[in-house]
Amino acid sequence: MESVKDFAKAKNQKLALDCYSKLDGIKTITSATICEAEVGEKSSSAGKALNIKEAFNRRKQQLIQELKDRRNNLIAKEQQERNVEDGRRTKAEKELLQQEKEAEEQRKHEASVATELSSGINLNGITERKTIESLLRTLKRWVENLNGTIGAPETEVIKSRFVQVYFALKAKEKQPWLQKLKNDIPRLSAFLTKDQIADIEQHLNTLE
Repeated sequence: MESVKDFAKAKNQKLALDCYSKLDGIKTITSATICEAEVGEKSSSAGKALNIKEAFNRRKQQLIQELKDRRNNLIAKEQQERNVEDGRRTKAEKELLQQEKEAEEQRKHEASVATELSSGINLNGITERKTIESLLRTLKRWVENLNGTIGAPETEVIKSRFVQVYFALKAKEKQPWLQKLKNDIPRLSAFLTKDQIADIEQHLNTLE
């Protein structure tokens, strides 16, 4: 229509346009098309829902695995700390046992020394010629029974025993015995140190 008058004229003549769906270039929408569209929308929604569910499950599994890893790490760390603590405890126990063992060995040694020294040095009836031989036998026994060491206590026993023997001798026997002993004292170097021998020699000088 070119003007409003044309529209009024067509209306008076009860004319009408064809249905819109019959016009050129118009695509009609049937119920089937509507159904297809709805199905498409539903499929799309279902796909989206499925993707969301899968993503949720993946995230869930990821979180579960992270929790497991964290728990395993904590367990491993605690075990490592226990191992370190057990190692320290074991080391301390070993050191304590070693100290107790050494203390027990020291007590046994001291008891052995006391027993050995209590037996003294048998110089009774020994002439000046054989005094040093008897002493050497005693020192050899001491070395065997005292773990190879002769210390200050043993040296004091030797000096004390010499004094006892000296004063038990007759007057005419004292000087020969003492002189012979001084000459033989260096032979004790097989068992005594230079300082111990010097100490004994100095002690013998006090007897003159």
